[in-house]
Amino acid sequence: MKHLLLLIAFFACSTIQMHAQKSNDALIVADMQAYGYATSLNDSVIYVTEIMKLPVARVDRKNGFLSKRADYSNQLKDYMKSIGVEHATCAIVFNRNKVKLNKIFIKMLAKAQKKKHYVIKTISEQEFSFKDPMIGM
Repeated sequence: MKHLLLLIAFFACSTIQMHAQKSNDALIVADMQAYGYATSLNDSVIYVTEIMKLPVARVDRKNGFLSKRADYSNQLKDYMKSIGVEHATCAIVFNRNKVKLNKIFIKMLAKAQKKKHYVIKTISEQEFSFKDPMIGM
């Protein structure tokens, strides 16, 4: 009986260790900023969210990219469908440095405004905000 308990404890520790190694591929950061961008080929409107702090952000240790980027984009795509914008192409732009992200945001808006046929609509944080994709939407 004693050997059986030791064997069970060993397997439990091994399983926990393997799970911990898999989760070490992503680093949790508390200061990730992001904004979303949505457009449709059928529409001349470009939708952008306000720059907002992500509730929980996981960053790939190898390349520094935000994990679950597609899930964040899908959240915005689902919101766009809910307001009647079908077939929107959505992206998320992120950076830990809010000043750098703001420069990217301003540059993107300036490029869009140069093309006179686009209308830019801002989506406020009260209307839409990103959720942690690990706990669902």
